[in-house]
Parts: sequence; C-alpha cells; structure tokens
Amino acid sequence: SLCHFHQEPSTFPYELKVRVKLGDESGAAGLIFGSDGSERQYGFYPSNGQLRLTRFDGPSVYSWNILSQVQTPHYRLGDWNTLSVRHEKDRISCFVNGQLVIESKDRALRLGQVGLAKFRDTQADYSNFMFNPTPAEKVPFEPDSDLTQLLAKIQTHLGDNPSSMQALSASIGDQSPDQLQDLAELLERRTDQIRRLALESHRIQIQKQLRTELKQSEPQRNLLRAALLVAKHDYPELNIKAYEDAVNRMAGDIRDYHSTEGGESDLIQSLIDFLFKENGYHGSFSDYENAANSYLNKVIDDREGLPITLSVLFIELADRLGIKHVTGLPLPGHFLVKHQPQGGKVALIDVFNSGKQLTFDEADALALQYQVNNVSSEYMASATKRDIIIRMLSNLRYFTRSNSGLRDSLPYLDLMIAIDEEDAGLRLERATICLRIGRRDMARSDFEWLLERRPEGLQLDRIREALRSL
Repeated sequence: SLCHFHQEPSTFPYELKVRVKLGDESGAAGLIFGSDGSERQYGFYPSNGQLRLTRFDGPSVYSWNILSQVQTPHYRLGDWNTLSVRHEKDRISCFVNGQLVIESKDRALRLGQVGLAKFRDTQADYSNFMFNPTPAEKVPFEPDSDLTQLLAKIQTHLGDNPSSMQALSASIGDQSPDQLQDLAELLERRTDQIRRLALESHRIQIQKQLRTELKQSEPQRNLLRAALLVAKHDYPELNIKAYEDAVNRMAGDIRDYHSTEGGESDLIQSLIDFLFKENGYHGSFSDYENAANSYLNKVIDDREGLPITLSVLFIELADRLGIKHVTGLPLPGHFLVKHQPQGGKVALIDVFNSGKQLTFDEADALALQYQVNNVSSEYMASATKRDIIIRMLSNLRYFTRSNSGLRDSLPYLDLMIAIDEEDAGLRLERATICLRIGRRDMARSDFEWLLERRPEGLQLDRIREALRSL
C-alpha cells in the first residue's frame, strides 16, 4: 500500500527522510519516490535484514527491478532506523542512520510523487517523514566537524583499520579473551549510562520548555505546542513543526471543502463531519489505557485517542477556523468540548463518541458514572490550557503506573511539578515513590521542601519521621 505526500518535487535535487520500525523483519516498508501515483516508482526499504533500492515498473513482481541490495551493520534489526534518499538528476543516494549504503545512476523514472510504502502484510511504524525540495548542494547527513574530530581522537587510541588492529592484537597477545570480554561489557555499560544521561538531559529540556510555555498568560499559551511537547518527552525524535503543519493543513482542508458561509454552529458541524465522518477519528474504546492515546502525534497519525487528546485536536482546529469560545469541559472521568457562542446556544460535544452533541443533563449523567456526587456541568468552569496539560500528564502517570510500575511513572510527576512547583500533593507523592524505589536524595529534597513550606492538610509529623529514616 502507498501513501503519497501532498507536495511533489518540481526539480532536482530533492531529499526525503523517515524513521521506520518493522514489526517483523521479514516484511518490507520504507520510502517511495519518482512515483506516477500508481504502479511505477522507486522504493528504498529494509527487508529480511537487508536494504533494497527497487524500481517498480508495474504491478507484477516480474516487472520489479532490484537495483541494489546490501547488508550493512548500520541497519539496526528490530529497532527504529532512519531511511533517507537524495535524488539528483543523474544519481540516487540512499542512507540508513546517516550512512551512505546504496548509490545508483538509474534514470528510468524521473520526477514524480514521494511518500511511504509497505509491502505484503507488513506491520510498520513510521515517524518524522520529511521532504526537502531545495536541499544543500553537498550530500546530506554527513557527520559534523565536531563529531569527525571526536572520532579522530578515538581512532588515535584504537584505530579501526586492519594494520592498527593487528598491532593492537600483538601488543595484548597475552591478554585473556575473558578480560577483553569484561572490557567490552564495561564499555557497553558506559554506553548505556551515556544513553540514560542523554535521555535525562532531553527530559529536563522538555520540562523547561513546557514550564516556559505554560507560564504565559492564557491567551498566549500554545495548547498544540504544549501537547506535542508532552509527546516529545517520550519521543525525542518527534518533529513538532511537522505536526503543527499537519494541523494547519487539516484546517485548510475544512476551509476548502466545507461551506464556511454559515454561522459558527455550521462551521462546528463541518469540523465534526471532517474529523469523524470523513477521516475516521474515533475514541479508543478497546485499548483505552494504551499510552499512544495520550500522545497527540500518535492521535493524529492513528486517528484514535482519549477524550482529552481528541478534544485538544478539535479545539486547535476550531481556533484555526476562527471559531471563538471553544474550550474543554473537564468532567470527572470524561472530557468534552464546549462551544459557547456570544449570545447563542451552548453546545457540548463528545469527541470520544464521534462528535455527538449532548445536553447539560446528559453530561451530568455521564459524569455520574465516574463519581457518587452529582455534577452540574452547566456551571462548571472550562479547563485552562494548563489544566488540560496537567490532566494529560496525570493520565500518563496513572496508565504507566498501572502497566509498568512506580519507577516508570516518575517522569510524568517530574513534568507536573515542573509546571506546578507549589503543588504539595504532587511533591508528597513523588517523595513517597522515591522512598519506595530507593531514590533517597530526591525523597529527602521533597520532604525538606514540604517541611519548609508547611502546607495545610499534610501530616507533618509523619513527614519528619520519614525524613529521619533517610
């Protein structure tokens, strides 16, 4: 099956790139380019642990021409890999994870559509598709000068050419293989530590960016960007601008293909029709606690999500369509969209149920399923953008704790505290978890913070006792 990008190259050279992960290495999925939109195109993709550049000249396997097939250590089996292609007038250059693996001078197919493809019954995940119609003149994805210098320093001590390896082998001839294996395992552990450090550094950056975004006044806060930052926290490779552009294109499609001549209520109905009838967005009834439903990039890609993430998409599209007073209504256990036009009738929209419109009484009955006390949705305050992000993080914290344990839920508590540094309840929860999993320094820091501020409603004697135990 093919998925063509909306933009088409008009001249050479151009570049395209995507991250892909195969569910089964016997499958095949990757990039297509030079496509006629049907049966003729080039394809660059992994299959059976190898990388192929194929020219598809028709629908039958007998009309397919494998231009090159290579096996390379740069391809990571069972993991995410970045595939990229530079298509020039007289050359095709194919890369995996930044390394050039295939070059071809085939010119049978010229300019055409670009996009993604998967073959047979392959299950594949994609992310960060990029198309660059005006690349730099040099071949892309070369290591930068700093990285080159670092590699040179390493090679000074441990060269990777045969003669240096032979010299090194001679110098350690009496060294036991077990000792060398121990050294290799030590270096692997160091590598794992550096990767964890890189992840921690990334998460701290996201905390800072999210805190900065949400410290602004409500009108200045960018809800779409904040929700994508939540996703980027767990998907470091996520390209936020690509998803911002995707939402802008969706709004443009609604303007192009739906009447905008009526009032706001008509435009709201066009938005409902576009999302739920024409594009199949829906609530995740059968897999509610899957973390993917809480990441806006995945919701946009998979067209499936939670009430709150679908609401974020709806609210942001409404904003781009110029519809005013569209907010989130934070019911207990559920989340609705509220449209309150000036002087008009309020509409409550259940985006989890295909955009069904509810009355206040129906919303109250829905909330009653999740708590004993009656709820009056008519007088309930709309959720601020900050409230929405906190609730999204709370969902991730809960789902992760249920599925993976306390330790894996901590990063979401860290994010929530970065946004709301004065929330004593979150501080106590983090301190308690850190105490249970052995992160004593973090537990001590939070206990001391609580004793210094002495918030009401907490049993300070028990906190002092916990602190003395550290």
